[in-house]
Amino acid sequence: MNGELLMIGQDKNIKTISNYIKQDELPRFNIILGGHGCGKTMLAKEMAKQLNAIYVIMETKIADIRDMMITAYKQNTKTVYIIPDGNNMSIGAKNALLKITEEPPKQAYFVMEVTDLSNTLPTLISRACVFNIQPYTRLQLIDYALKIKQYGFNEDKMEKILSVCNAPGDIDTLKDYDLDEFFRYVKLATSKMGKVEGANAFKLTSKLSLKNDDNLWDPRLFLRAVMNESVLRIKGEYDRRYYESIIATSRHINKLDIKGIHKLGIIDMWIFDMRKIWR
Repeated sequence: MNGELLMIGQDKNIKTISNYIKQDELPRFNIILGGHGCGKTMLAKEMAKQLNAIYVIMETKIADIRDMMITAYKQNTKTVYIIPDGNNMSIGAKNALLKITEEPPKQAYFVMEVTDLSNTLPTLISRACVFNIQPYTRLQLIDYALKIKQYGFNEDKMEKILSVCNAPGDIDTLKDYDLDEFFRYVKLATSKMGKVEGANAFKLTSKLSLKNDDNLWDPRLFLRAVMNESVLRIKGEYDRRYYESIIATSRHINKLDIKGIHKLGIIDMWIFDMRKIWR
């Protein structure tokens, strides 16, 4: 279960984990904070590797957390339990997790991954060591794409990907896109931001993944690409509306990370804001 990990970046976090382990002081409960696709699970697996432990990736339902508790108290093997979607845990599941952090089993470590801390119980945070995922450099992302994953992107495709991707998971998502079609549509959307009435009129519902169960474009990557296109247009011609568009688009990207958010509603509101800016 603990095969060789393909880790890039996160030098500070890895060094901190290593120092904790050398001193036998690694907390039994840890939180890894970072955006989608940024490598939270990779860092949790790195923790297991340094501990010479196995890891188990858990579901977030209260029944799964309770089963984890029962197993953890019985086991004899050093294990890291990874909870990859902590923001979507119910209050009941979080309270169950809280109980095990009060008196953790001797052979168990727990890692909860979150995209933000706002809906995490303060008592859970107070008992955790919080690791913030560090931003990735351009070179680290290139190494991930070309050396670690060996995707074989040519220079032009790599440049397009880097204009949108902030993290390894973004690259994994974008690699399967028809990038010519994707960026052609981004240019179209940017040029017509103030001329459409809603997502349906703009035909975005046929392009963007709004239900998490299809193979359409990630709305975060799409909006990020629109922001980048706006930056390029600012360089060509000054227009304050591009600045306003970038700020508004960034705000809507952040909203897409909120638990239970209605993605179509966010896209409709984004278009509404663009119409106000460009009318």
